[in-house]
Amino acid sequence: MTTEKVSFYQTLTDDEIAKEIVREERLDNKYRLEWGVDSSFTIYCDDEDEQKTYTRHLESIIGVLPLKHPKNEGCFVSIGLENSLQISLNQGPHLKTLTGHDERVLGLIELDDGNLVSASTDGFLRFWNTKNGQMISEIETSLESLEQVKFFLYHDIVAIKEANSVSIWTFSGEQIVQLEGQKKQLQAAHRLSSGNWLIWTENTKPTLWTKEGKLIKSFSFTFPVFGAYCELESRQLLIKRSDSIISLFDENGTLESEYQNNKDVVELFDQLAKGLRETEQFISKNPDVSYFQHARNLLASKKSFFCAHHELEKQALEFENNTSEQKVWNFFSRPIFEKIKTALKSVIKTARTKEKELLKLIEEGESRKARYFSKKATFGTMAWIFFVISAIAAGAGWFLLQQPDLLESIVSENRELLRVAQQNPDILVYIPAVLLAVFWLLFWSKSRKHNKNANREVNNLTVLNVLLPGYYQLIDNIKSYRKKLTSQIPVLQEENRDLYQGQFIQTHIDGLINGKIQELAMNECGLDKDDIIYKNQEPIILPTFSLIQDKERRSQVASKLVFENEYSFWPVKGGTLVSAVQFIQYTFLTKDKIDVFTTYYDFITNKAVGKEANAFYYKDVTNIAKKEVDRDDFWEDENKDISATEIVLSVASGEKIRLTILNEESLSKIHQETKDVETISPEMLMKKLEDERASIEEDDDLSEEEKQDELRVVDGRIAEAKTSLFELDSSQTSNKADEAIKNIRNQLQQHKKES
Repeated sequence: MTTEKVSFYQTLTDDEIAKEIVREERLDNKYRLEWGVDSSFTIYCDDEDEQKTYTRHLESIIGVLPLKHPKNEGCFVSIGLENSLQISLNQGPHLKTLTGHDERVLGLIELDDGNLVSASTDGFLRFWNTKNGQMISEIETSLESLEQVKFFLYHDIVAIKEANSVSIWTFSGEQIVQLEGQKKQLQAAHRLSSGNWLIWTENTKPTLWTKEGKLIKSFSFTFPVFGAYCELESRQLLIKRSDSIISLFDENGTLESEYQNNKDVVELFDQLAKGLRETEQFISKNPDVSYFQHARNLLASKKSFFCAHHELEKQALEFENNTSEQKVWNFFSRPIFEKIKTALKSVIKTARTKEKELLKLIEEGESRKARYFSKKATFGTMAWIFFVISAIAAGAGWFLLQQPDLLESIVSENRELLRVAQQNPDILVYIPAVLLAVFWLLFWSKSRKHNKNANREVNNLTVLNVLLPGYYQLIDNIKSYRKKLTSQIPVLQEENRDLYQGQFIQTHIDGLINGKIQELAMNECGLDKDDIIYKNQEPIILPTFSLIQDKERRSQVASKLVFENEYSFWPVKGGTLVSAVQFIQYTFLTKDKIDVFTTYYDFITNKAVGKEANAFYYKDVTNIAKKEVDRDDFWEDENKDISATEIVLSVASGEKIRLTILNEESLSKIHQETKDVETISPEMLMKKLEDERASIEEDDDLSEEEKQDELRVVDGRIAEAKTSLFELDSSQTSNKADEAIKNIRNQLQQHKKES
């Protein structure tokens, strides 16, 4: 179940360094790098006909490794003879220096999680975090060659060949086991649930080792790493040999039973092994609900779906100590129920089919076993009867041979028999016994044959009867995995049951807009509350959708905005469309001037971007207008646009403060887009889910625990489906904007009168 994960990138040898050959490394489609002569490297951008040389090492560079993991995208590592590792951007800027090795670095590996492993002649393997440049862990060993090290998949383990043993370590630096006497490097290793190890090496048969590192069995046959064995819940091992015989071993390698070559049983074994392997791989790649597809809005476009884990990693988001921020993420990033509910459905479907086939084979096997034992008993009984009769006949014959006169008197009436009795009495006496003995032998051989067949069926049934629980175990593992996943879906948790209704998110966002962000706005404008003359000494606040703002203004901060968060928006109860990134405008009406503060605010990252504060004397304000505009940055299709309403505050200097809000037409278009991608109307979906809920409640075959689990999932889907029923309404935003315009105009008129 394990295999080599990746190969080391090997640094230059002394002979290669001495040649001083210029070496080239393609970093990406745009940049290439030349190195190999001294401690410097040169980065070329052929598209722009530019080049730049950097010297970051104290001694000659002995290796350059472009990094491929998404979190290391656009970076490379250079290795120097002075034993340092330098992480740089492909464009050239330096990011991190990894130091710690005292002797020459032999090679590097970029792991599946994006971290680096370096191997050095100082005897250490070191694991590095590429983001912060810190060492995560280290393994101290005797290391002279990279051939001594093997990495293996799934378990995140590394095997290190030493003088007369192989040690296996976790990536955290903990030694798990040392295989004493193992002289060859491992080709594959699998840790069993008992703690024992299945080990493969080159050109040798597999071996079984204890968790203490002692060899307990060398198998007499070979079998491959993948698809040839299953570990059952009972810790027994089912192994398919190359001749298709399926053998059953206990956890210590003692043979318990074998199933002779049968293509149906081999197929059942293969499907079980495949199902267990696929399930293990799937769970390993998708350990929790964040690895499944999520939606960031109702539009169902390509940009609407994403893997939450990758997004969290990409944005470096952590919510361990902040439940409010976690709830904000959960509101905007919604797992797709169907993907989770049907995880590994093809494996379960196959398992159910094979389970039926297996039950049929067991039934047929039990029938054959009973028939063979019955025939064995029948023929055995007949054999004993004929044995006894033939023994009696032989005894009677012997007695008659001792009494020739009696024998002749018995056959005296038949001249032929009398002649035989007088000339060859042995033949006459023992022929009946011999004939009876032949029947005894016939029945005994038949009994023995059926006994052999019966014992073969017993062995076969032993294997079949462990295959069956293997399928049960597979199905139960998948169901437990699905149950674990559904328990992680926020809206299925009691405290988040009403999360999608929108009360929390609106309260949270309003609290920030009227609190922290408003305080930021006043500080940027240099205002105190007493400076504000508007009612209740409050600003006029207009939060709106970030994606539809003026292109020119937005382009100035676009690189700092997280587009994926901008594209996160959901309707809530009451018809409001809540977006994760909003453009917020604060207008402060003071005695002599208007102060306007604007910012893009990302409620997922809790960051303000593009803060801008302006102050205009009332006499300089020339106009405040509202007009219809079209925006083309909203849809995935660049040929489509969306209608919006732009509010523009103009001043005598020619400067304009712009704010764009969604209007009835734009919300209607968004609503229609969601309708167009739905395969079933929200009303029909709700009816279907309500019927499904009723069916579960009436299902007496489900245990109470199973029923509650099923109901919890359906209730979550109902809560999600209700989102589609929310009718979008722009009146609240439009009314607020109209009121703002009216109040600003009134203040302008009032100031003109006073002046």
